[in-house]
Amino acid sequence: MKIASIPVFGLLRAAVALWGAALPAAAATAVVNTLEMSNDADAFLSLPEGLAVLEGTLDRALTAEEAAQITGDLGPEDRVHFNIQGAGPHLLMIPEGGLRVRRAGLTIDGYTQPGAMLCTNPADQPNNAVIQIVLDARNGNHTGQPDEPEGRILVINAPDVTLRGLAILSTFATAEGGDNYGVGWGEGGAGGRISGCWIGLHPDGVTVAGGEVGVSAFETGGTHLIGTDADGLDDDAERNVIVGHNVQIMFEDARECRVGGNFLGVMPDGRSLIPEAAEALVTEGDAIEGGSLDGLVIGSPAAGPVLPAASNVIGGMKDEVIQFYYGANTGVVIRGNRAGLAIDDQTPLPNGRFYNPSAAEALIADNILANHVQPLITLRGKVMHQRNRMSENAALFDRVDESFMALQSGDADPVPRIDPLLTSKTRLVATLPEVIGEGFSPAVVDLYWCDTTTAATVPQGRYHLAAFTDSGAGDADPVAGRVDLDLSGIDLPPLGPGVLLMTATVQTTEGHGGTTPFSEPAPFDLRLPTLDIFPAAGNQVHLEWTAPKWVLEQTATLSDGSWQKVNAPSPLTVPTSPGIGFFRLRLP
Repeated sequence: MKIASIPVFGLLRAAVALWGAALPAAAATAVVNTLEMSNDADAFLSLPEGLAVLEGTLDRALTAEEAAQITGDLGPEDRVHFNIQGAGPHLLMIPEGGLRVRRAGLTIDGYTQPGAMLCTNPADQPNNAVIQIVLDARNGNHTGQPDEPEGRILVINAPDVTLRGLAILSTFATAEGGDNYGVGWGEGGAGGRISGCWIGLHPDGVTVAGGEVGVSAFETGGTHLIGTDADGLDDDAERNVIVGHNVQIMFEDARECRVGGNFLGVMPDGRSLIPEAAEALVTEGDAIEGGSLDGLVIGSPAAGPVLPAASNVIGGMKDEVIQFYYGANTGVVIRGNRAGLAIDDQTPLPNGRFYNPSAAEALIADNILANHVQPLITLRGKVMHQRNRMSENAALFDRVDESFMALQSGDADPVPRIDPLLTSKTRLVATLPEVIGEGFSPAVVDLYWCDTTTAATVPQGRYHLAAFTDSGAGDADPVAGRVDLDLSGIDLPPLGPGVLLMTATVQTTEGHGGTTPFSEPAPFDLRLPTLDIFPAAGNQVHLEWTAPKWVLEQTATLSDGSWQKVNAPSPLTVPTSPGIGFFRLRLP
């Protein structure tokens, strides 16, 4: 019997019949070993042929050589692997009609190509992945042909599909002159992920080829993941680089999606934006936009600690970093990201506006937000902003008259700014706006430090210092709506002269709410802590230092830098000895 005369599914069923039902179910693997994107009976298995085999849509029998590239039995986690001969990267030109994935649970894994390498660096370091498989749509081909001018390079029409280890090159106009919406999910798509890919960027790390949209999901079952879920398993390898598009990621009617650990608009070094020639082609420039996106998480979830692996680094967006243009968009969380500032914490990566919703219930927390040239946050709707680190932004808030706080007050006047007063170096008193009252949980008061220069122009919280709950621990005033805060127990970093800013955030029992604008500034001097050393009886020295969370360290010599932590609080008396010569304080 000739293997070439048996359709591949007949071959797989024959194997099951031969070995019996005792064998555990195993995934089938199709190994693509050619650059060709055709469906021809030959000695090689192309990507379209591999997909058709696994989906059961191949309209012919395989040759013996093609059948040799199919192993295992069809199952819920089938795979497409690559083994193309020669030095990479290997460019697979998108055929007319584009590509579709209709096999549930399928993984297309470019990292199986010899020479490819997973990213091993965390989110605060350059993306060092080596990509060897390129889906190249610079020819303008797409899924809409020939019926419509707009389309996508690859559409996922099945649940739980994964794309990884691919570079995807696009063009702004399709072959018919329509918009190119990149890769992503369509009807029938649900769950699944796109991870460890470079979208809009050649594996050379230099050539940018973006389009209208990089990754998209339209009217799907939602719960898609772009990047990493930060579960501690292969987080670094799951990071994407998405650059060069008018919109890097677009969701419409796709609930509970998650975007984590990506460079958006930022090149793999984490410090630079796309080249000028590529930037000139971008007319819009948004990182994430869409509508009807209930439960969207950008970065870390609302509950639990901030997950460094989930941090998105975002820069070079001409318009908005995040924009919602229709739908309620409830339960949105934007947490722990870095926008406008490179991973070196110094290089500006300017954006237009950070957040602009038509309507939304959003928590914006624990982000680094810097170098935005338009108003940072549009307060339209129910927006809570807490613990963000803000610097060098041209303006902070607009549409304050449409904010949750303003609407609660019953008129269009902005909510009065809190006017805090330092009664001593360690006590702060303030009265919260009257709108914060019945029907809300106790207000959470956040304190920030701002340098004096910025405070005179656009006061913004450069560093978050502490959070208190109205009438809770640390508040000596039992009356709701008034606070008398003890600052002596908080860790005050050595930031020098500046001002203290305050916000108050409240929530309803349904979990949505709002945050006041920054308060009037209160002068506040955070200087370096002092370390005092005195001689003591019995060949001892006595040490006292300020700032309780600073760590005391000691060394015998300054030449080798071998400092040892002293596990003791201030004050401390220690014997003198040849093994102790120098002391210092350091923030852990």
